[in-house]
Amino acid sequence: MHFAIKRRPADIPDIADVAEIVNNANVGNDANVPNVASVAVPSHSHPTTEQTDEYLADVISVFRSDFADSGYENEQILAVTETSTIFKAGTRWSQNAVLVKLLRPELMQSRFAHKIFLQECAMVADLNHPNISPLYDYGIAKSGAPFMVSHFVQGWSLRVLNLQGLDVEPISLFTQICEGLALAHAQNVLHGNLSANKIIVSPVRRDVYVPKIIDLSVTAALKLQLPFNLASLRASASPEEQYGQDPDFRSDLYSLGHIMYETLTGSVPLFNRNKKVLGFSKLRGVPQLLEPLVVRCLAHEPRDRYESVNELLHDLREVESTAL
Repeated sequence: MHFAIKRRPADIPDIADVAEIVNNANVGNDANVPNVASVAVPSHSHPTTEQTDEYLADVISVFRSDFADSGYENEQILAVTETSTIFKAGTRWSQNAVLVKLLRPELMQSRFAHKIFLQECAMVADLNHPNISPLYDYGIAKSGAPFMVSHFVQGWSLRVLNLQGLDVEPISLFTQICEGLALAHAQNVLHGNLSANKIIVSPVRRDVYVPKIIDLSVTAALKLQLPFNLASLRASASPEEQYGQDPDFRSDLYSLGHIMYETLTGSVPLFNRNKKVLGFSKLRGVPQLLEPLVVRCLAHEPRDRYESVNELLHDLREVESTAL
């Protein structure tokens, strides 16, 4: 069976003004212009070019100070968000690049927050699955900033592929994501920040793609001192997360349903006034058998969703076998 989702390339939204500033910035003495995926320099107004240059120079300086003896080199800023700075870096001991996430130290200052952060990272580092990007290292840097070092996955985020149009087999993609998430849940690891940006799709060979889940979250540690609701920044967050309630595994399932809906239709889920998601089975080229699975994941109440990723995985395989 091959369900190929083919759409015309969509218009990619303009990146914020600050991203344009960063893309043209020469940070420090580094001739490499940062490859910025998304930038949100902490500010209440649009920063000037000079402010952005100064901010990024400070960030680079902190990185080089924190990791002077760690063997990381040729660092590039990929993104600056409300909570962290993401770097791509080379290593002196391997040809493979790594992804370094440096959290803002003021968001996690207490010893208790550090303890929770280290506990969460230890659980993520124990995960070993082909559809999860491995966490290599973590800790508290000299500057006081918590950090995580993971494998740099070659490929494209599912968000970018959704915007540009896809020609992939969706059930295979969804099944692999579920398999990775099922292992995480079995080891009591909640992603907590799942979105299409957190799925990197790597081409293995012609028409064969492997999705990898990245950035399994440290939301419990962040929430201790974060002055805002982190879920409010993420369209795929479950209703309970947006209300400020503690998430559980069904919250990840809601986010996964959002990802599936977006991948299949090219748009974010639409809901009626009763908070029920609108179906998509009448859309041309979209597998109708997948609609009830996605709709169940996107139920407003957690009790109406799948109880586990394994239940969803079972239904995905049933759909696949039915269509053979």
